[in-house]
Amino acid sequence: MEDRSRRDNIRLLGIPENEEGTDIQAFLSSTLSKLTSLDFDPPLEFQRAQRVGPKHSDKSSRPRPIIACLLRHNQTRQILQGARSHRPFKVDQHDIRITADCPKETNERRKALLAL
Repeated sequence: MEDRSRRDNIRLLGIPENEEGTDIQAFLSSTLSKLTSLDFDPPLEFQRAQRVGPKHSDKSSRPRPIIACLLRHNQTRQILQGARSHRPFKVDQHDIRITADCPKETNERRKALLAL
């Protein structure tokens, strides 16, 4: 059930804090199009997008991840496929990773299968 509820989510890691400004969805639309070199028709639409976790007062710590839930599942798949084929991503000398938002248990099962 958890995997099913998260299947339209993507996780963006490494984007510096406050880089998105006040409109995180507009920032993600433009950034994802640039990073993956994909033109989305219809344009990307988000159900929600936010940074997760507590805000760090220390500037040297890692930035919080961004979780975005897209309205269309096929666009989620396009982004993840584009992310795999266009790695590594750099935005202002920062390494950016785009991954599926999976529960910890699912990631552990996948790691165990890769070890076989």
